[in-house]
Amino acid sequence: MPEGISSELYGKYDHKLDPKNRVAIPSEWRHSEECPLILLEATKQNFPVIKAFSPEYFRSWVKSIRRKAAAMSDVSMAAIDSFIGHMYAECVSATISAQGKLLIPKKMCARLGLSGEARLVGRGPYFEVWSPEAFIAAEERELAALKCLNDEFGVF
Repeated sequence: MPEGISSELYGKYDHKLDPKNRVAIPSEWRHSEECPLILLEATKQNFPVIKAFSPEYFRSWVKSIRRKAAAMSDVSMAAIDSFIGHMYAECVSATISAQGKLLIPKKMCARLGLSGEARLVGRGPYFEVWSPEAFIAAEERELAALKCLNDEFGVF
């Protein structure tokens, strides 16, 4: 059986955030107990979000960024190293417990406005943690921005 989190995460889930800032992670997203994660605070559609990556996917993502940035003629290697260093500095290691709970650091909860409930959103190889209200507003903006693609493919 594979270890860690699934490499294909689907769906949207609303889960209670307990008083210790722990949220239940869907069982279908977990292949094993004690799943390691890397949490990165980000902004999407001008709203705060936490992106949760497996360590393997995070490393491959960083390699992809380094490769793409190196191909940019107007970006120095020092700037690339600084950018990637900043990414690492903003990350927090976390673990999904044997009980399927993820402890979200208190500072991240405060910056996202998380209290009482969190929305978990599968994004393929990683998932996001949102305040439900921010997700609704961000999804509306995201779908509006993707209208031309949806008109072409008729997915949403």
